[in-house]
Parts: sequence; C-alpha cells; structure tokens
Amino acid sequence: MNQLRTSARELVAKLGGAVGGEIRRATLEVTVDGRVELVTVTVQPDGALLVAATDGSSDGAHVRAALRLLAGLAPELADEPREPRESLLPPAAAESTRHPLGDALDELLLAIARHGVDSATHAASVNEAIERLIEVAGKAPPFGLARFVGRLRLALQRRDAALIARMLDGAARVAGMMREGSADPESRRVRAVWLGRPNDPDTPRDVVYDRSFVEVGREWIAGLSRASLQRRYLVCTTTGEVFREERLRSESGSVGSCPRLVTAGLAEIELGGAPRLLRLLQYAVTPRIGADVWARVGELAVPSVDELRPRFRAAIKASPALAEPFVVVAARELDAASRVVDDGAGGKLPLRGGPAGIDARVITAAETGTLRWVAGRVDDAEGVLVMEPFAVAIEVEGKTVFERLR
Repeated sequence: MNQLRTSARELVAKLGGAVGGEIRRATLEVTVDGRVELVTVTVQPDGALLVAATDGSSDGAHVRAALRLLAGLAPELADEPREPRESLLPPAAAESTRHPLGDALDELLLAIARHGVDSATHAASVNEAIERLIEVAGKAPPFGLARFVGRLRLALQRRDAALIARMLDGAARVAGMMREGSADPESRRVRAVWLGRPNDPDTPRDVVYDRSFVEVGREWIAGLSRASLQRRYLVCTTTGEVFREERLRSESGSVGSCPRLVTAGLAEIELGGAPRLLRLLQYAVTPRIGADVWARVGELAVPSVDELRPRFRAAIKASPALAEPFVVVAARELDAASRVVDDGAGGKLPLRGGPAGIDARVITAAETGTLRWVAGRVDDAEGVLVMEPFAVAIEVEGKTVFERLR
C-alpha cells in the first residue's frame, strides 16, 4: 500500500495541474497473506459506503486494507515480497526471463517435424515431448497450455495437417519469445495467454462494470485429459463480442443453466486468444430472457459472412495456436440438403461437425420459422469458412425462439 501511494504522489507531481471531479467508485486489488482479492468501494447517493470483496466479505482483511488506504491510514510498512510467478516478467537481464516452456515447445516442434503428420500420433519422441511440456506446466497447468496440449493431440489423431501447421506456427512464435525473454507488451500478453492462471495479479486484464451477457452455448473440451475443461459462451449485449468462461471438472463455475441472462456488476476480461476469457466477480442470473434481449443479440450479430472473414483472420493471426473464434452471425435461410446457411447478402456459411443428431435438429428448427442467427465456433476448411453450430434463433409468429443444439 505504501508503494501505491508513493507512486501515485510522484505521478501527480509529474502531471501537475489541479483537476476537478468526484470519485464515486474505486476497485482495488489487495493482497493479504498471499491471497489476492478485488475490493470495490462505492459511494451511495446518501453518502454511505457500499463495500464488497470478491471473497464475499464486507469486513475482511482485504476490505480493511482497502479502506485504510482510501482513508489515508495505510501503515508505512514495506511491501511483503511476492513469490515469483511464471507469467511475471521481472525487470532483469533478458536471460533471467527465459522460460523453460520455450525449450519444451522447440522439442515438440522438432519431434513432429521429424515424423510428419501421418506418423506423429504414435511416435514415442512426440509423446515424450508432450509429457515434457506438461511437466514444465507444473501441477496446476494454466488453461492456455492445457488447451494447446489437448487440441494438438486431437489434431494429430485426426491427421488434420492444416490445424497442426497453424498450431505449430503459433507455438514456434511463442518459443521464440520465451527464448528472447522480452519484456515488451506483446510478450507479456503472450505469456499471460499461455501461462496465466486465475487470480494471477500479473495477468493483463480489463475490468468492466454493469454489463449484461447472454449465454448461448457450453461444451466440454480436451485439456491435459479428454473433456477436462468446460467452456461457456456468453454474448455481451453492449458490444456483441462473445466471451468464454472456463473451468476444470474439479471447479465450480458461475451459477445458472444455458441459456441464461447474466447481469455483471463487476467482471474481468483477460487478454488472450478469441474468445477472450471472462471472469464474473459480482453478478446476478436469470433464466428468463426477454424479447428485447434476444432482439439485441440479433442486432449485434455479425451481419454477413463477408464481414466474418476478416474478423476470423485477425483472430487467428493474433493467436494461431489458441484462437478458436466463436461468433453469432446473421442468417436467413438454411439449405437442408447441403447444410449451408445463407446470410441474406449472398454469403454462404456451411455447417459441420458437432455431436450426432445436430444435423436433424438444425433442419427441424429452421423448418418451424424464419432463421435469424446462428451461434457457433468458426474455422476454415481448405480456405472455406465453416461453422460448428451451438445454437440457432428462429422467429415464430413474431417471437424469437432460441434452440440450443448442445
């Protein structure tokens, strides 16, 4: 706390000039006994303070530390030393920031290149390189690294040369950054994506307030083991961006079934591959979603396949190994025979993949009314943009009907 106040005073003196204004709300990241919590302090209209921490307390040690700082009563004590974290870049020589993940990725890339796509699945050297990568990750592997391993194993089993090449390209870039030990913003972002863990204060993140999200799909995906990660896909009703929640089987997620409307008083968005990771800290949930909310989701849908293509390319370019873009895209018709969606502007989006039975459900849903939008994960197959559908919205007698497919 002492360092925060000292740094703030130095910056104020540097900036100079008097500025009017009234602070009505402040959110502080507080560490007590090695545990990190966010504390939000809000001034109510009657002047009373509303205080809440992400551990659910309103009078705990984190809350008291935050209040003492705001009241100017913070003790003049040296900050406690913090244990080094894998995603932290300490201000030291480049060699000191080199992470063993870079060498482990290099070993994996070399092993796959030696055996080729057809033989790599059962090659002992490839399996050993993957195990080395897992060993580097530690007992609690970060979600980014765990998903890379699970997705790569699946791609090798399917002999998906295009996906393997994309993932190895991304891994090669990360390995290079790890070897260089750079402290620039891009390197910090990449480290956070691959090595960041929940509640890690060194992971770059944005904080948002008073946002609403509509969940349109969820699934279990491969991490270090099969179906070990759950993802939930939520559409922001302010921007239309789709975010993801992620959890292990051993962890509990936010409450509520799909679909649901989540009103978040406080949430964090971690920088990373698309879709970005959302952490709900203070929120309320309702399973009842009004017609106006569904209409808003439709308004924010990607309007055409032509507009979807550059968004997809940008997401893949930013994070080749980990990006799995998930979007809501406008739709008007479905060709039942070819399972191709028409966006009404001449664009075609083939639907593919997913659990058995989805084909028939998509066709049945489309026959009951007018197709309005489709939500799902987007990929490209030999240069053609395709979607794995998770949900569709149909207009029936002037009302939006949501059909969850998985």
